[in-house]
Amino acid sequence: MSKGFKTGGFERRLLVFFLLISVTPTLLIAIFGTSYFAGYIERLSTVALKESFQNSMDIAREYSSRLDADAATMARRSLTDFRRQQSRPGTGVEDWLEIVADRNDAHFVGLYVLEDSGWRLDASYPAAITRLDPLLSMETISPDPGPHHAAFSDRDIIASSIKLSPDSTLVSGYLLSLGRMETMRRTGEDYSRYSSIGLYVNTIRRYSLFIIGALVILMILASAIASRLIARRISYPIRELADATDRIARGDLDHRVEVKARDEIQSLVTSFNNMT
Repeated sequence: MSKGFKTGGFERRLLVFFLLISVTPTLLIAIFGTSYFAGYIERLSTVALKESFQNSMDIAREYSSRLDADAATMARRSLTDFRRQQSRPGTGVEDWLEIVADRNDAHFVGLYVLEDSGWRLDASYPAAITRLDPLLSMETISPDPGPHHAAFSDRDIIASSIKLSPDSTLVSGYLLSLGRMETMRRTGEDYSRYSSIGLYVNTIRRYSLFIIGALVILMILASAIASRLIARRISYPIRELADATDRIARGDLDHRVEVKARDEIQSLVTSFNNMT
């Protein structure tokens, strides 16, 4: 074989060429396709999604604020009704609480009395209610006489407290269905997450790039194998002809090139063999 012929040089160049023409379009499509997809999601979601969650939050805030206001109004009326009932002999505290609840459409009314450890539930209507805390901390009931929001361990209780005397207070309000406030809180979290649509789109873009990157790597491996097979198929007859030329130059005129092809390479091999 002649010293100037480098085995594999042509094949390597063919391999690089086939890799470039097979992988480059894929990379371009992946990059621009991901950008277009992310932009499309952003254009589609920015207005509709934000408005949807904004409306949900507005409804939730209005619902919560209305309940708080209604509970405060209910507490004022309950105080008046309770004192009116106290002036009528012959009825007990439970009866007074029931009348107060019915007149003010309250889901519950509770009477808490002050003890050393906090505010203890002395009586309530309904009497068998279990969702009310039997003991409230000192900070729960405000020392001011006016109605104040009363926080229970059950977050689905919306209530206000109002002082009857320095050591007793009346608490009335609403018993929402279990999980209602949690649903409203999650709605707020969803809105906070989706109100910044850019973060949402960036997340989609990262996942898309990851998936497309994995597909591109697989395609590069497949293209490398296919390109190598194609390059070898093209370079093999050339290597055989180069080897045969070198052997004939050294005087081996009986050498023949054994290459089977169906194109111009076969014509070249046949002409070479006829020449020798």
